[in-house]
Amino acid sequence: MFQVFSGSTIRQVAAIVQGFVIARYLGASAFGELSLSLSFVSLVFGIADFKIAEAAIKFLTESIEKNETDRTCVLTTFFLICEILKALIAIGIIGGFGLFIERAFYS
Repeated sequence: MFQVFSGSTIRQVAAIVQGFVIARYLGASAFGELSLSLSFVSLVFGIADFKIAEAAIKFLTESIEKNETDRTCVLTTFFLICEILKALIAIGIIGGFGLFIERAFYS
């Protein structure tokens, strides 16, 4: 238990130090842009999360317990395709927004 706590604490302290170093290196304006873009990406992926993993765990566990190998294969393929589509949609949104920001503010 101590290892988990100490590892988590070290990771959090390293993230804070990393933030200070990057902010110092980039300057206030560039660091603000970086923070805004990271926040937007986090927001898009949060919205695009359809909780597929939870559904996969529930339904795959049920089909494995019943020894339904065909259904397990179909469900695995379905959940994989859903995750790929989710990623592609999120990347499309982020890319489109990036192009919009570039044209609106940097041209």
